[in-house]
Amino acid sequence: MEVLKGPNASALYGSRGANGVILITTKSGSKKKGLGVEFNSNVTMETLNLFPTYQNYYANGYEETNLYGEMVNIGGKEYETMDSWQGDSWGPPLDGRRTIVDPFVFPADANKKTVVLLPQPADNVQKFYKTGYSTSNTLSLSGGNEKTTARLSIGNSTMTGIIPNWKTNKQTILLKTSTEVNSFLTFDAKVNYIRDEGTNRPALGTSSDNVTRTFVTMGRYVPMDFLKQYYETTKQPGNWPGVNYNPYYVVNELKNHDIKDRIIGLVSATVKITPWLTLLGRTGIDYYQQKQDRDWPIGSFGIDNTKGRVTNDVKNVKDLNADVILTANKPLTSHLTLNASIGSSILYQERSEQLLDSRNFKAPGVYDVSNCQDIRPWDYLSKKEMQSVYGTGEIAYNNYLFLDVTGRNDWSSALGRSDYSFFYPSVSTSFVFTDAFKSLPKNILSFGKVRASWAQVGNDSDPYLTRNGYNTTTVTYAGQPLLSMNSTIPALNLKNELTTSWELGADLRFLNSRIGIDLTYYDGKTTNQILNVGIPDASGYTTDVINAGEIRNHGIEIALNLNPIKTASGFSWDINANYSRNHSMVVSLYPGIETLPLSPGAYGNTEARVGHPYGDIVGTAFQRAPDGQLLVTGGSYLPTTNTQVLGNITPKWIGGLNNIFTYKGFSLNVLLDFVQGNKIYSATKYQEEAKGTGVWTTEGRRLHDIDPATGEQYPLVGVLPGVMAVTDGSGNVTYVKNDVAVNGQTYWAGRAWGGIDEEFVLDGSYISLREIVLSYSFSPAIISKTPFAGLSLSLIGRNLMYLEQHMQGMGISPESAPNTSSGYAGQEVISMPSTRTYQLNLKVTF
Repeated sequence: MEVLKGPNASALYGSRGANGVILITTKSGSKKKGLGVEFNSNVTMETLNLFPTYQNYYANGYEETNLYGEMVNIGGKEYETMDSWQGDSWGPPLDGRRTIVDPFVFPADANKKTVVLLPQPADNVQKFYKTGYSTSNTLSLSGGNEKTTARLSIGNSTMTGIIPNWKTNKQTILLKTSTEVNSFLTFDAKVNYIRDEGTNRPALGTSSDNVTRTFVTMGRYVPMDFLKQYYETTKQPGNWPGVNYNPYYVVNELKNHDIKDRIIGLVSATVKITPWLTLLGRTGIDYYQQKQDRDWPIGSFGIDNTKGRVTNDVKNVKDLNADVILTANKPLTSHLTLNASIGSSILYQERSEQLLDSRNFKAPGVYDVSNCQDIRPWDYLSKKEMQSVYGTGEIAYNNYLFLDVTGRNDWSSALGRSDYSFFYPSVSTSFVFTDAFKSLPKNILSFGKVRASWAQVGNDSDPYLTRNGYNTTTVTYAGQPLLSMNSTIPALNLKNELTTSWELGADLRFLNSRIGIDLTYYDGKTTNQILNVGIPDASGYTTDVINAGEIRNHGIEIALNLNPIKTASGFSWDINANYSRNHSMVVSLYPGIETLPLSPGAYGNTEARVGHPYGDIVGTAFQRAPDGQLLVTGGSYLPTTNTQVLGNITPKWIGGLNNIFTYKGFSLNVLLDFVQGNKIYSATKYQEEAKGTGVWTTEGRRLHDIDPATGEQYPLVGVLPGVMAVTDGSGNVTYVKNDVAVNGQTYWAGRAWGGIDEEFVLDGSYISLREIVLSYSFSPAIISKTPFAGLSLSLIGRNLMYLEQHMQGMGISPESAPNTSSGYAGQEVISMPSTRTYQLNLKVTF
């Protein structure tokens, strides 16, 4: 695998390489005699790593003492009920001093039993999760002769997840062949089939089906064993105070299933016209179909699901590529060598989706469209084509001075009619001065190269942004079908985005390559970006597509390789380290637009703001006194009236450190990951603070609410750190230390309910012990009398622990906010518990 970073390295790959390219070269068959056999087997165990931390001291209710229930007579005594609407844990202490009507009973026992308010075992939620297991086995066969080689690989993997009933299966078949017909003509072919099947993949985020959301908000007195018993007896979710959705009902009844069949194929032919001139023609396809089915029984939560629901979704994705490349590689003189290519390609993309959303079952338990009374179809189809011509050339002088030039012109059907075409070039040079100056001491400076490059890369858009249309529905009015117009104003003259970048670098190796350092400085900007800008709904539209804006990125990348110890006995210690630091700046957006929302509808708002780095988290902050102390008003914190920047989602720097120790057949790899200086908006902290379930929310609450001797309430103890503003008769304002005691609900929930975003912005920096690998490869002497040509064993641990993290003891990972959309990358939205894995790997060759 080779990583081409940025436009300077990937300019020739077109718009799909605008942000870099990952080149994966699969293994081929060998020309050796006989059949080569390789077997690779992995067994992995997955366990909980970090888990949300919960308080175990307070029940549901409010103001630390109030249940707001009704009084019910049981056995001649009056007891208070705890109604199902009570979802917040700001109630009385779980200290055994209060007895209430037991809400966790079957319907026939309602208002007949009592329960003493006591906490559940501290690990009751952890026990819901399982140890996950996965296996992976791959068998490869390879062989060939002087003319033809082939390699066949067959793989199978299975996984059972940490959530009950979560399973996946994956099968792969890869066949790669190469045939040399004669000295002029060679054929290559590859076909890869992948079948990926999943059952009951867990819901994520704010979905009510997300069991993690239930646990984050669940009352700490809730008996998990009763929830399980209730589901197993009734097959219904039930409804109780402090329970968002019975997790046993969710994992057993809200079923989903998906199957993805993917085929990746490639056929190529190479004609060697002359010893220095070749013609390559190839075509490839990447196609997959994904079917996703989801079921909701009658009685499920949610207005759309309560009468039963089933969805059947079929997606088809197809990419067709074809190109022809003419390549010349010829010495021009005794000092100059030319390597040049010209080519033409076509890319055709097609995306389609058909969804049947079927509701209101005629009969329970039949999850089929034919059993539904309300069927809502949805259909989508998009097509895009890009035609390209390109060329590249390299002139080498004495194989130490190189000049490379590329140029590419694309015609994209997704752009405006008069703007289909866009051109982008690149130029780079490199100088291997240690080869040019032979007198340099090789034992000191083993290798030295400097490089410089300039490149542009164009990028088109999704299809259909340049035209408008109508959406049809099954809804009718007066017997006539209704249609809705696209809510986005089309950009009739939509142009391509353009990224321009220049780069300087050096690759230096010292002491017979025992020390190596690779330095890179880059500076780039992206202009003419394709943006969706919100506009007033009164216009009849909600968004407008425009070409606008400029974002600049510049930074450094450093890779360091060291071999501090290498002994004659075979012991070696290698160190590989990397460091990168990027500075981004939103230079401009559009006349009259200073901010652009990047994460609409999410917890916390991420924006692009002119004059700021890309990805600012914006929201309200704590009101503060002039000296910066938190301002307390009426016993509460209050938010600022205006929003402000609370942090940025982009790390200031990232890095890695890999130590590799080898001795004879043994090797030990220890990998550390570093991410520093980014911020995260945590929805988990928001929910736990709003609901009173987080372990930190015990601060500021009374250990007991009522004095049993007097029947009086104990005094409140929650005094918020900060100052109060005091105004005298002359209007002068002074600030004094806050001494007003409030209940825990005001102390904590006021920050969430009051919308103080600053409270939930956390430092996402971390140092992770990412991986430890201990391997042993048996020497040929040991296995010489066995049928094995090679045998190795490895023990692998991944995501083992954090050596540094700043998530305030919440029990969530700072890596819980990944997203394929950059604007949402800093949003942690009630993520699943993080896990660590332990793997045993066996590799055998024959």
